[in-house]
Amino acid sequence: PAYALAALSLDIPPEISELPLLEDLRRSITEIMILDNDLLSYRKEYAAGEVMHNILTLVMHEKHLDLDAAVAWVVAEHAKRVDRALALWREVPSLMFDSADTEKAVAVYLDHLIHWPRVNECFTFESGRYFRKDGPRVKWERVVELVSPEEMKHAIAASPL
Repeated sequence: PAYALAALSLDIPPEISELPLLEDLRRSITEIMILDNDLLSYRKEYAAGEVMHNILTLVMHEKHLDLDAAVAWVVAEHAKRVDRALALWREVPSLMFDSADTEKAVAVYLDHLIHWPRVNECFTFESGRYFRKDGPRVKWERVVELVSPEEMKHAIAASPL
């Protein structure tokens, strides 16, 4: 996604930025963020009747699971991708770089990549995008209650951002 922004001011040669290890790391982090977004957006999408493209709905349908089991499945898949991303991140120092400047630029880029999911999570809970004013509570309790479209409309009207 926005990973290119992190690299704009960095002098990382294409032969480094296109290494399979870094491509795998970017892919793993992207998948983490996709899973995060679908977990966090489900309530809003449910209330709007727009869950057909959410991974929770797809998992419930494909694996014949209820919502709780689908959430557990997605959380397990998320954990696998976090483990993979951290393992890949730990491998990067073993690469040989042609200069100290390249090594430093790659370190800055990796710092950006590895923190991106956390930044996105903070934005999600603090922006009101999915949980309105309840973001801090949901972040702390990790409990999301589904609401009907009518309840969601009332909540939006009663609780502006």
